Amino acid sequence: VAGTIAAQIRYTRVAADTAEVHFAVRGAFQGKGLGTRALLLSRPRVCSQMGVARLRGVVIEPNEPSARAFLKAGYTRVSSLQDRGRACGVFERPCS
Repeated sequence: VAGTIAAQIRYTRVAADTAEVHFAVRGAFQGKGLGTRALLLSRPRVCSQMGVARLRGVVIEPNEPSARAFLKAGYTRVSSLQDRGRACGVFERPCS
């Protein structure tokens, strides 16, 4: 649809060497690999411009599509945590 934003991605510095990534894909565009592409295409520029060594994504369980996007984009699940009473998986990828 003309003028429709299919996906968005945002990076926030959470530590001197780490940026956290959040992405969303609009319903009609889900399941087409846009989340994975956004993660892959934005990584080099974000790492360079923010000067971080690591990127981190936090995925609320059981959001399997988001977890798969991180894994396909080269992230590794490194831990779990509780965020506002919800279980989450933590995914990381080094910038180098």
